[in-house]
Amino acid sequence: NPRAQEILTAARQDLDALRKPNPDLSGDLENAFAAAELSLENYGAAADHFMEAALHYEKVESQNQPAIAEAWMNAAENYFTSDQGS
Repeated sequence: NPRAQEILTAARQDLDALRKPNPDLSGDLENAFAAAELSLENYGAAADHFMEAALHYEKVESQNQPAIAEAWMNAAENYFTSDQGS
């Protein structure tokens, strides 16, 4: 869907602006972008966002082990679904 891709591209440009006032939401924002990339079948980009989410969760929410594990699992799954993992 070209329109969805256009919206996602514009939103990606604002990602850093969204993170600055909400550093605690950074992992959640990365997960949201990953989900959007998945809906467009952009598996490599989704994996990148899941990895960023996992790194954020490890740094900020070290006690939230399920969120960290899920983000890494999603990153690996989408990496291997993408052309990068072939």
